[in-house]
Amino acid sequence: MSTDEPPPSNSETSQVALATTLEKEAASLFEKEDYPNSLQNYLKALNIKEQIFGPDHLETARLHEKVAKVYKKECRYKKAIKTVLKAFEIYKAKLGEDSLDIARCYTDLGILTYYRGKHTESIDFHLNALRIRIQHFGEKHLLVAESYFNIATVYEDLWKYQETLEYFQKCLDIEIQCLGESHPDVAISYNNIGSALENQGKMNEALKAYKQSLNIYKKCYDKDNVNLAVSYSSLADIYYKQKKYKKALENLKKCMKIYIKAHGFQSFEVLQTYNEIAVLFQETKCHYEAVKSFKMVGLLDLKVMGRQHWIRASVDNHISRTEQDIGRNNPNIESVF
Repeated sequence: MSTDEPPPSNSETSQVALATTLEKEAASLFEKEDYPNSLQNYLKALNIKEQIFGPDHLETARLHEKVAKVYKKECRYKKAIKTVLKAFEIYKAKLGEDSLDIARCYTDLGILTYYRGKHTESIDFHLNALRIRIQHFGEKHLLVAESYFNIATVYEDLWKYQETLEYFQKCLDIEIQCLGESHPDVAISYNNIGSALENQGKMNEALKAYKQSLNIYKKCYDKDNVNLAVSYSSLADIYYKQKKYKKALENLKKCMKIYIKAHGFQSFEVLQTYNEIAVLFQETKCHYEAVKSFKMVGLLDLKVMGRQHWIRASVDNHISRTEQDIGRNNPNIESVF
C-alpha cells in the first residue's frame, strides 16, 4: 500500500486477515485437488479484497490469477481466460506493458488458448511472454527456456516439426547452460527432441536423443523410476519402426517391470504397455504369444477401464485376426527375434 493511502481501519484489518486465511485454506484445498471448495474460498477472499482495496489493486489481480488456476484445473478454460484478462488489465495499468506479471499472464493465456485449440493465438501470447522475459533476463534464463518449450509444444500440435525441433533445441541449450548436462529437465528436453525427430522420420537421430535422455535419467533416479519407463517406451517405438523387434521387446519388458512396481499390475500404464507387446507379437507372426497377450490386455481393460472401453473392441478384433492366422506359419519367438 502506498504512503498516500490512508491506513486501514481495525475492521478492514480484520477483514484482510480473514481474506488471507481464506486464501491459505483455498491453496490447501487446491493441493488436495478439492477444486470446488478451493474456488469458493478464493472467490470469498477476492470479494473481500475488492471491497477493501478496490477492483484495480495489485492484490486483486493476484487473486484473479489464483481463481483462474482453479478454473483451468476444472477445464473451464473460457472462464479462466476471462479471469486472467482481468489480472492482465490491472497489471498493465499499474506496472506497464512489459512487466514480468504481464509476461506471466501472457504465458497463462498461451496455455489456455492452446487447450481451446486456438493455436495461432497461443503462439502469439507465448511470443509476447518470450519477448518480455528476454528483455528482463537476457537469452539464457530458465523462464526464457520455459517460453521456448511452450512455443514448441504448440507447433508440435500443429505438426510443424521443424519449428518444434528448433524451439525444443533452444530450450535444451539454455537448460544445459543453467542446470548442467545431468539434470532431469535436460533429460525431458532430449526426449522432446527425440519425439520431434521421430515425427520427421529421422529415426537414428531420434534414437540418439532418446538414449541421451535415458542416460541422464539413470544418473538422476534409481532403476525403477517411471521416467526411465518413458524412455524405454520411446526406444521401443523407434526399434519397432526400424524392425529391430528383439530390442523393441526388451525395452517394452523393462518399461512393463517399472510400471508394475510403480502403479501395480492393474493400471493404465501396464495395460498400454501390454497392448504394445501384443501388437509386436502380432506383427511378427508370433501368433500364440499374440493371442495370449491380447487376452491379458482384454482382462486388464475390464479391470482398469471398464467394460465399454474402446480397447476391448480393438482387442477382440486383434484376437480374431490372429487366431485366423494360427496354423498357417507360426514360428516361435526365438526364430523371429
